[in-house]
Amino acid sequence: MKTILYVEDNPDTNQAVKIILTRAGFEIDTALNGAEGLKKAFTKKYDLVVGHLPYGTMFDNEGKKIKIEEAFIRKAFELCKKNGKIIIIAPYSVLSNNSFRQLRQDYQKNLQIIPLLY
Repeated sequence: MKTILYVEDNPDTNQAVKIILTRAGFEIDTALNGAEGLKKAFTKKYDLVVGHLPYGTMFDNEGKKIKIEEAFIRKAFELCKKNGKIIIIAPYSVLSNNSFRQLRQDYQKNLQIIPLLY
């Protein structure tokens, strides 16, 4: 069974997606915020991680302070099963700015940024 981690701060949307994906045959774990998603993400690997980035809060990663956006992206890559996928909903400016240069270099082979215009 394919496993999905879905991170969404709107509880109604979170529950609706869980119901739909469970009925479609997926095993789904949900989280209501990025911090909760990170906690769940430390426990298992996923075929798909979906969520929009948490912003602003600093996250202590092995004694180093980094932005929670970066921690979330790095952890998502670590937790995906081999050939798993990650969908991150974020403003293009977040992923393209200078503070994420090292992140883009680290995951260059596996990172595809697709801007959505609406």
